[in-house]
Amino acid sequence: MPSSPPWARIRLGSDGSFVLGGAPGDDGRLIRVAFGASGVLSVLSLPPEGGWYEATVRLGRAVDRRRDLLRLRVARAVDEGVEAAETAYTATGGRRTREMFMDGLESCRWSIVDVRADGSRITGDGRLEEGTASVTRRWDDADGQRLRETASTCARKSGRTGTRIASRSETVYPHGGISVSERVSTVASDGERRFRRRTAWADMPEGSVVERIRETVTAADGTRRTGSVVQTFGDGSRTIRHIDELLQPGGRRIRDVSVTRLLADGAGRSVFQGRQESVVHGGSGGAAGRFRPTAGSAAGGRLVDEGWGVDARGNTVVVTVENRPDGTVAITTVNRGPDGHGNRRVTVRDAAGHIVSDTTEPAEAEDAEPTAAEQLEDDKSDEDSEDWAGAYDFDVPEPARGGREDGWQDGEGGEEEPPNMLPNHARSVFALMSDPEAWYPEDEESAPIARRLEFALRDRVPYLGGAGPDTGWGEGGGEAPPDVELGEADLASLRPVYGPTGDWDDWKDPRVHTGYVRALLSALAHTTAVDPAAVSQAVLAYEALSTRIDNVLLRHES
Repeated sequence: MPSSPPWARIRLGSDGSFVLGGAPGDDGRLIRVAFGASGVLSVLSLPPEGGWYEATVRLGRAVDRRRDLLRLRVARAVDEGVEAAETAYTATGGRRTREMFMDGLESCRWSIVDVRADGSRITGDGRLEEGTASVTRRWDDADGQRLRETASTCARKSGRTGTRIASRSETVYPHGGISVSERVSTVASDGERRFRRRTAWADMPEGSVVERIRETVTAADGTRRTGSVVQTFGDGSRTIRHIDELLQPGGRRIRDVSVTRLLADGAGRSVFQGRQESVVHGGSGGAAGRFRPTAGSAAGGRLVDEGWGVDARGNTVVVTVENRPDGTVAITTVNRGPDGHGNRRVTVRDAAGHIVSDTTEPAEAEDAEPTAAEQLEDDKSDEDSEDWAGAYDFDVPEPARGGREDGWQDGEGGEEEPPNMLPNHARSVFALMSDPEAWYPEDEESAPIARRLEFALRDRVPYLGGAGPDTGWGEGGGEAPPDVELGEADLASLRPVYGPTGDWDDWKDPRVHTGYVRALLSALAHTTAVDPAAVSQAVLAYEALSTRIDNVLLRHES
């Protein structure tokens, strides 16, 4: 029996977003559920016997914006510490899992398994002690053959001017080659982020890169990033790539790219410039983009103009227009369904516009073939894959992305540092521990980390604004509606809805959380205390998101 009568507060947004907090069940469990129509779901649970559990489910576009990316982050109190897990699913079949245990502010250990769509795998283990992280990683192909192994160390130093993280890693390859990489990333006190990575290779096959230097600068507000990558080959030739990227309101991104290729004697020179534009269409889940050259010619002498689009169900279309040197134009249209299967149509026209050929063939399910922009930028290189980013990074920055408030970064440059994988509320509360007296009483100061987090998380349950997924209110000059108070009498008309309890495997299953919220909405629809039109809007928005989540998960079950 609960120790007090059931109660709850709820806020419903005009776009279907909602936040509910209270103890609506008959088991005394405190619950806070938040759904953002843009693709975020948060579930926080505090049992009456103590402890806490939290999950954040987020669905968005991966960096190429043509593929859905589903990410689940969960955490719980265990053994006076915090256990966390994260699984990222791509619509193309890739999956990454990470697990971490924290027993203090400066002490944690973690492991990572990254299964790529082609069957290759990355495994790793790390430990943080007294500000220094140590990581080992191994890359294996689909047959289990070792590709390379890496050992890394990473140290952090904070001061009045900001935070500096420096790391060094050494990679050994089966053929005897070796690479050494040194990284430095800084977060200034004003929020500006700088990153530099230099990697040198020795005893590698002929024609390989012998040095790569990558540098980026990200503005404090995250709306602009500039950077360069300089690659030097064994014969002395170099490739220099520059990027200038803008993130604009409304989910629009503009990226200008230029590539300069220099021969060893400096005599040969070719320059290419291109612009990549893309936009995410808010809560609809759709996205569209275009890549077009602005000067020079792309790799292989081709001049390619490319556009693409994706709808909320995950259906994609990519149209490529290639102007060939002989005056002919080849138009390639690739349509794919959510499962990756589709068809490829190639139409070739002569200089007068007459059709020379028109063929259609099946496009089998596979990883998205490299776009013109991806081929140009060479972001899929073997060394860059050490960053464990790419397919597992959202294209639009997350709130607080680019650096945990405790100084460790989860953005640019790799996994030599502890991963930033806590769910929404646990992550934000963890950041407050730098000033603990500001949020919990003196007698809790020396309590275990799990207990301190629990104390703060309990305050989050009745609070329906601020932290958590965006509810759609308060933007564009809009005003938030009054909260709906559900008293004991109102809740009596609700049938009990039970969420995940103490089964850790259930918390790590996205469908457990989507099913729980669906049942909660169904129960709300049967009470007169809440506007039925608002509940219907929430149901429609939620089912649209749930369908996209199911499409991603089905790819991993096939």
